[in-house]
Amino acid sequence: MRNESEQDDDPIVIIEKGIASGEIDRDQVNHARAHWEGQLRDGVVMPNGERVIITERILYHVLVREPRIRRKPERIERLLSSVFEVCTAHSGRRAALGEWQEGASMIYGYAILEADSSLRTAHIGDAKKLRKLARQGDLLWNQEQYPSFGTAPSETS
Repeated sequence: MRNESEQDDDPIVIIEKGIASGEIDRDQVNHARAHWEGQLRDGVVMPNGERVIITERILYHVLVREPRIRRKPERIERLLSSVFEVCTAHSGRRAALGEWQEGASMIYGYAILEADSSLRTAHIGDAKKLRKLARQGDLLWNQEQYPSFGTAPSETS
């Protein structure tokens, strides 16, 4: 059984409390959950060929932390499918940087990935934030370097 402080950190509990208090729109959460069931549950393949796993708990974490994704949950898929660069991040994680067009606007976002290819979090940012993330880590992959939708050449080749 979870203790009270663990429940306070549980994104599912946070979402339910937010809905109860009126801070979070239930329809947005239901739409995001339906999108996860239909489009995200089996993962999303990035341009480098890597499949990113998105659990329901992580979906709720993203919904709590990023209202711009809560309003448009399809942005998770758009972000991951538009990744143009992957670089190292803290604690063995990786930052996947993406950009895509929505109407007349260019949208910039980043996802933090665990070593096992599971999504840790996703955020909408701006070009400046993406450049900062890219400078902080070492380049692992970019679309210009490996444009064939494959992964980087193996170390044995």
